[in-house]
Amino acid sequence: MAIDEGFRAYVEELFLPLGDVRIKAMMGGLMLWESGAPFALVTGDCRIHLKADDTARAEFERRGGEQFKRMPYWEVPAEVLEDPELFTEWAERAIAVGHATAS
Repeated sequence: MAIDEGFRAYVEELFLPLGDVRIKAMMGGLMLWESGAPFALVTGDCRIHLKADDTARAEFERRGGEQFKRMPYWEVPAEVLEDPELFTEWAERAIAVGHATAS
């Protein structure tokens, strides 16, 4: 299942305030980079996942977020998506993790 244009526009708007974010369609979903470092992905079923380290992972788990396969990306809980300020904090943390783990 591929991401429709309406949901892609929502994702673009959601991540717009976060800097030099680039979005590319990949394998039926989207991959997001900030200044060249991957930090988020969107699956074909329109679930948004942020990159997390061990510290952030505990918060995702506590709020019911699930890991995407065996990758270091965790689904953003609905309560976080509904709070723009909280979402921005989580996304900024994912960007930092992306830069720290970029090779």
